[in-house]
Amino acid sequence: MHTDKDLDFIDGYLEGTLSEEQRAAFEARISEDTEFNETYEFILSVREASKIADEVRRIKDMLRAEPLGEFNANTTSEGKTISIANESEKATLEYRESIEKTKSFSLWPYVKYASIAATIAVILFIWQPTRSTNEEIFASYTSGDLGGHKLAMRESVNYSKDYSYRENDYDGLNPIKDNLRGGESKPEDYTHDEWQEVMRAIEMIHTHEYSKAKKIFSSILKPNESNTQLLLYYAIARLHTNEVEKAVLTLEHLKGGTGSSSESIDFHLAMGYIKIGRVRDARALLKKVRDNEGELSEEASTILKSMRWF
Repeated sequence: MHTDKDLDFIDGYLEGTLSEEQRAAFEARISEDTEFNETYEFILSVREASKIADEVRRIKDMLRAEPLGEFNANTTSEGKTISIANESEKATLEYRESIEKTKSFSLWPYVKYASIAATIAVILFIWQPTRSTNEEIFASYTSGDLGGHKLAMRESVNYSKDYSYRENDYDGLNPIKDNLRGGESKPEDYTHDEWQEVMRAIEMIHTHEYSKAKKIFSSILKPNESNTQLLLYYAIARLHTNEVEKAVLTLEHLKGGTGSSSESIDFHLAMGYIKIGRVRDARALLKKVRDNEGELSEEASTILKSMRWF
């Protein structure tokens, strides 16, 4: 998010009030700071829209200044004059004219603001022709083109034939890994067969078999399951199988942690937000992922550049 100082900087550049040194600094920042450049382009577009709106208003004023049909009026460059000698008759005609103007132009303020809004909307639409819709971004995500197949939490699942973890496995499934050390094959809340199925579902996430993984998770995971990574796997399976709102609820519950999976939670939650139209929330999370420069930073940056303003 840019500060008031940044916005004043942009205004100064557009209004020509910057010094040569300031202009050089501004142009250097425009070329280096993508987000600042986008803000500049947006403000420039709004200013252009305002100019068009002012021209529309000027034309409307000219039309409004034209004589109404039943009156004999002379229009000059200075404005409208009515050549009537008798002051009483003039007053009567002016009163009648004011009534006609009220009837004809009572909606003018609404038309004016509607025109401005419509003009700005058209310009912004034209300005962002290469940006993608929410549906297009989410489709690229689920196809794997925009990080949909990445988890970014060191989650490569190495397990022996009976799906128990080896001693050198990462700690991404704590406290589950602790329960699997020393040859144990499952945490106490699961039977051996259930845990084998859970491990199989995790592997299916990595091979992009989301429907199969979701079916296993939904039938085996405990209602009070609190392990972050297992719930994240389940949410990702749901994101890829048209259960976006349920996935979003789970990811919102997980959001805010500081563990190894926090980047994945933020990224996949952002994609869920895009799908359901919460673009502002999605943008905030993607900026966070991008700025943290983790495994999903590049994907987050790509998506931010392709997102529309509205």
